[in-house]
Amino acid sequence: MLIVLWETGCRNDTLCNLKWNDLHVDETVFLKGKRGHERYVSMDRSIFDELRDFKKEFGDLNKKKKYIWINPNT
Repeated sequence: MLIVLWETGCRNDTLCNLKWNDLHVDETVFLKGKRGHERYVSMDRSIFDELRDFKKEFGDLNKKKKYIWINPNT
């Protein structure tokens, strides 16, 4: 999680609301932030690889809503 925070500069709540479909094959992440602000941010390919490995190892932790991490508010 920390690597994604550092790489994207997003806020904690934005990170917690990140879904798998927000990750794009062109190595960008779609972030929905404060007050509905939306933007695309590039991330290093190695981070995408780590997230893919994370999904393989732990599966989809929140299968119903497709969030990357479990967020008690969602």
